[in-house]
Amino acid sequence: DGNYNFLPLLDCVADMQVDYQRDTDNDGVIDNTTDDLAGLTAAQIRQIKEVRVYILAHEGQRNTSYTFTNFTPAACPTCIRVGRTAVLGQDFNLLAIANFQNYRWKVYTIVVKTNNVG
Repeated sequence: DGNYNFLPLLDCVADMQVDYQRDTDNDGVIDNTTDDLAGLTAAQIRQIKEVRVYILAHEGQRNTSYTFTNFTPAACPTCIRVGRTAVLGQDFNLLAIANFQNYRWKVYTIVVKTNNVG
Protein backbone atom coordinates (compact mmCIF):
# COMPACT_ATOMS: atom_id res chain seq x y z
CA ASP A 1 0.00 0.00 0.00
CA GLY A 2 3.00 2.30 0.31
CA ASN A 3 2.07 3.83 3.68
CA TYR A 4 5.03 2.40 5.55
CA ASN A 5 6.82 4.19 8.34
CA PHE A 6 10.44 3.07 8.00
CA LEU A 7 12.69 3.27 11.06
CA PRO A 8 16.43 2.72 10.91
CA LEU A 9 17.88 -0.17 12.89
CA LEU A 10 21.07 1.75 13.56
CA ASP A 11 21.97 5.38 12.95
CA CYS A 12 25.36 6.84 12.09
CA VAL A 13 26.98 3.79 10.50
CA ALA A 14 30.43 4.69 9.19
CA ASP A 15 31.43 1.26 7.83
CA MET A 16 30.28 -2.35 7.54
CA GLN A 17 32.25 -5.48 6.71
CA VAL A 18 31.10 -9.11 6.31
CA ASP A 19 33.02 -12.37 6.38
CA TYR A 20 31.92 -15.94 5.78
CA GLN A 21 33.15 -18.95 7.76
CA ARG A 22 33.31 -22.23 5.81
CA ASP A 23 33.78 -25.87 6.76
CA THR A 24 35.45 -27.09 3.57
CA ASP A 25 35.89 -30.74 4.59
CA ASN A 26 32.55 -31.16 6.40
CA ASP A 27 34.14 -32.21 9.72
CA GLY A 28 32.23 -29.63 11.79
CA VAL A 29 35.25 -27.32 12.16
CA ILE A 30 35.48 -23.98 10.35
CA ASP A 31 38.70 -24.05 8.36
CA ASN A 32 38.27 -21.24 5.83
CA THR A 33 37.24 -17.61 6.09
CA THR A 34 36.54 -15.28 3.18
CA ASP A 35 34.97 -11.89 2.63
CA ASP A 36 34.31 -12.50 -1.06
CA LEU A 37 31.73 -14.93 -2.41
CA ALA A 38 32.55 -14.15 -6.04
CA GLY A 39 33.91 -17.21 -7.78
CA LEU A 40 32.57 -19.69 -5.22
CA THR A 41 30.50 -22.57 -6.53
CA ALA A 42 27.09 -23.46 -5.13
CA ALA A 43 28.70 -26.39 -3.28
CA GLN A 44 31.25 -24.04 -1.69
CA ILE A 45 28.55 -21.59 -0.65
CA ARG A 46 26.70 -24.47 1.05
CA GLN A 47 29.85 -24.96 3.18
CA ILE A 48 29.21 -21.59 4.90
CA LYS A 49 28.48 -22.31 8.56
CA GLU A 50 28.68 -18.79 9.97
CA VAL A 51 28.33 -15.21 8.74
CA ARG A 52 29.93 -12.38 10.70
CA VAL A 53 28.84 -8.78 10.21
CA TYR A 54 30.95 -5.95 11.66
CA ILE A 55 29.36 -2.50 11.89
CA LEU A 56 31.22 0.67 12.92
CA ALA A 57 28.86 3.26 14.39
CA HIS A 58 28.91 5.79 17.18
CA GLU A 59 26.83 5.61 20.33
CA GLY A 60 24.85 8.70 21.22
CA GLN A 61 25.35 12.28 20.16
CA ARG A 62 28.48 14.37 19.77
CA ASN A 63 30.03 15.19 23.14
CA THR A 64 32.56 18.03 23.07
CA SER A 65 33.86 17.08 26.53
CA TYR A 66 34.68 13.50 25.38
CA THR A 67 37.70 12.45 23.33
CA PHE A 68 37.74 9.02 21.67
CA THR A 69 41.08 7.21 22.01
CA ASN A 70 40.43 3.51 21.24
CA PHE A 71 42.11 3.40 17.83
CA THR A 72 43.96 0.58 16.06
CA PRO A 73 47.41 2.20 16.25
CA ALA A 74 49.17 -0.38 14.07
CA ALA A 75 46.99 0.76 11.16
CA CYS A 76 47.07 4.53 11.60
CA PRO A 77 46.65 7.05 14.42
CA THR A 78 42.97 7.65 13.58
CA CYS A 79 41.90 4.17 12.35
CA ILE A 80 39.54 1.60 13.81
CA ARG A 81 39.63 -2.04 12.70
CA VAL A 82 36.27 -3.11 11.28
CA GLY A 83 36.38 -6.87 10.82
CA ARG A 84 38.43 -9.78 12.04
CA THR A 85 41.71 -8.58 10.49
CA ALA A 86 42.87 -5.84 8.13
CA VAL A 87 42.68 -8.41 5.31
CA LEU A 88 39.23 -9.74 6.27
CA GLY A 89 37.80 -6.28 6.84
CA GLN A 90 39.49 -2.92 6.86
CA ASP A 91 41.08 -0.30 9.04
CA PHE A 92 38.61 2.58 8.76
CA ASN A 93 40.14 6.04 9.03
CA LEU A 94 37.86 8.38 10.99
CA LEU A 95 39.81 11.45 9.90
CA ALA A 96 37.33 12.18 7.08
CA ILE A 97 34.47 12.57 9.60
CA ALA A 98 34.09 16.03 11.12
CA ASN A 99 34.66 16.09 14.90
CA PHE A 100 35.16 12.29 14.92
CA GLN A 101 37.04 12.46 18.20
CA ASN A 102 33.91 13.67 20.05
CA TYR A 103 31.90 10.49 19.41
CA ARG A 104 31.92 7.15 21.22
CA TRP A 105 32.75 4.79 18.36
CA LYS A 106 31.91 1.12 18.62
CA VAL A 107 32.26 -1.93 16.38
CA TYR A 108 29.18 -4.12 16.66
CA THR A 109 29.67 -7.77 15.72
CA ILE A 110 26.71 -9.86 14.63
CA VAL A 111 27.29 -13.61 14.27
CA VAL A 112 24.75 -15.72 12.42
CA LYS A 113 24.95 -19.51 12.27
CA THR A 114 23.59 -20.79 8.98
CA ASN A 115 20.97 -23.49 8.65
CA ASN A 116 19.89 -25.32 5.49
CA VAL A 117 22.07 -23.30 3.10
CA GLY A 118 21.33 -24.67 -0.34
